[in-house]
Amino acid sequence: MAIGDTLREAREKMGLSMEDVEESTKIRRKYIQALEDNKFEIIPGDVYVRGFLRSYARFLDVDGEKLVQEYNEMNDYQMENNDPPQETVVSIPKKTGKRNGKYFAAVAVVVLAGFIYVLGSSNAGLQNKLSDGGESPKSTENRPYDGAAPEDKGLPTPEDNASNEVQVTGMDVVLQVTDAECWMRIIVDDQNAFEGMVGPGSVKTFKGEESVQLKLGNAGAVKVMVNGRDYGFLGANGQVITRAFQVGSTG
Repeated sequence: MAIGDTLREAREKMGLSMEDVEESTKIRRKYIQALEDNKFEIIPGDVYVRGFLRSYARFLDVDGEKLVQEYNEMNDYQMENNDPPQETVVSIPKKTGKRNGKYFAAVAVVVLAGFIYVLGSSNAGLQNKLSDGGESPKSTENRPYDGAAPEDKGLPTPEDNASNEVQVTGMDVVLQVTDAECWMRIIVDDQNAFEGMVGPGSVKTFKGEESVQLKLGNAGAVKVMVNGRDYGFLGANGQVITRAFQVGSTG
């Protein structure tokens, strides 16, 4: 059975019109008609044909991969004869906030200098008093050293001076489809988050903890923004492109 016949038979068995399918799948009616009539040349590009086949088949509970395989065989599609889509990986640095440890170090130096100054002044006063014939202060009863730790003077510890670092992980990816529709597949943290056709004017937002991978069938129609940074268009009109954004090391 031809691809189109399989789709049409499944749709009619479910009692659905093409308008029902268009409303649910967001695939234009003329492309649904083209799929059922096996007029794939009406659809702009192989990547759109495969995307529509998978989306339509999934909606009808039909094996979409089998239909795609039939389409590939029918068109003598050979992956090795096509240029692979451009694929790049962009490392997004983790955001960090640090407290300045120089302030604590400066306080420690001032306190220590003051302590030394007071101690030196006391010793100088005692020496002057003795040289003037004054009585030496009465000594207290000698006591054996009991091994107790000296009293804590309250000086900052190395832990107090260490900087306190707060790390914020994750990324927000915003995709804005401009003046032409685009098929896309989005994988978030190695999980398939979305696959399908997105119309002009649509905005898609995805949040990942470690990575977000984009595959765009019409890179010139989608503006990309990651963590507030505008990457613009990742390719030209009609260009198929794959790009992965990953959280990198602390920067």
